Amino acid sequence: MEDLRKWVLGGILGLAVGDALGVPVEFRSREELAQNPVTGMRAYGTHHQPAGTWSDDTTMTLCALESLTKGVDFDDMMGRFCRWVDEGYMTPYGKLFDIGRTTLHALRLYAQGTPALQSGGTEEHDNGNGSLMRVLPAVFYLRRTYGLSCMEKPEALALVHDLSRLTHGHPISLIACGLYCMMANALMNGAPLAQAIDRAASWGEQQYQNAEAFREFWPLFQFVSSEKLAAMEEKEIKSGGYVVDTFQASLWCLMTTNSYADCVLKAVNLGSDTDTVGAVAGGAGQKRGDHRAVRKLSVRIVFAAESRENSRFWLDFSGRMGYHRDIWQKTLTETVHRNPALQRAGGSASPAPSGPDGTSLYQSQAERFSQ
Repeated sequence: MEDLRKWVLGGILGLAVGDALGVPVEFRSREELAQNPVTGMRAYGTHHQPAGTWSDDTTMTLCALESLTKGVDFDDMMGRFCRWVDEGYMTPYGKLFDIGRTTLHALRLYAQGTPALQSGGTEEHDNGNGSLMRVLPAVFYLRRTYGLSCMEKPEALALVHDLSRLTHGHPISLIACGLYCMMANALMNGAPLAQAIDRAASWGEQQYQNAEAFREFWPLFQFVSSEKLAAMEEKEIKSGGYVVDTFQASLWCLMTTNSYADCVLKAVNLGSDTDTVGAVAGGAGQKRGDHRAVRKLSVRIVFAAESRENSRFWLDFSGRMGYHRDIWQKTLTETVHRNPALQRAGGSASPAPSGPDGTSLYQSQAERFSQ
């Protein structure tokens, strides 16, 4: 069986880094960021959070990931989402500070007794990016369950759509999630980026173009083409909260950069919904194999996990991948020393949160996917 640990760790940290880079500048305009671009982790800003703080994108992804390690149980997953709202579950500091309108409405309906798969909005104005940002764990679960060709299974597409329906049930959101998962799976299978995007487009055409529920909306996704994306100019790219715009911006950043770091920084500097565009691009961008870049940027994520539960969670992830506490410490020191942006943000080589003693490791969510 495939060892999924590197993909789980890399994908989740890749997403979290993109999210955290965007949190301080969310809603800033592209013009403003052109004058003062993001070059590393910043502190405070829009939501007045310390450097390395992740938002709802990462929190909901972690909730989905943790739930799927136990199997498919949509009530369990929705329960975790509700704990996030009520208790600050899976947040860096135990408190929610950012949530989308459509997501909040869906969770309120669920809490009032609406079935999980009927809670998500189904109107065209309900197509925010709140399901696309958290759908990546579906690929890990599907690969573990059905193997490397998992997205060819009808059950796979049904699961991806159902994960979206928990909060976003309109066909446009379902298509975006399906295409993203298909592309991510192709990247995990070793396909070059352009080929992965084109495979997703071809697969999507087969799945959606002639399906009654989807054919009306399939033309919105004609940009899913490596050739078209590579030819687009920045002025053609929108980076707001509409799921089609977020998906297009993320793919464009992937296609027009050559490294993980360049991709997520380009995504964030597009402005507007910076954290989610960064997260969606980052979750897929890491799959080009930039593990070292992800590790260096993600140091601030680990050190942002103030609560004991979250510190343990991230050390859990890092430890089982071989990133012991002393390696994180060394990496943090090197990263801050070499990166003036982190120094300005107040980065320091402070002791790691309580965790492994350097030899013992926690059992992690990542490892569960490899069992």
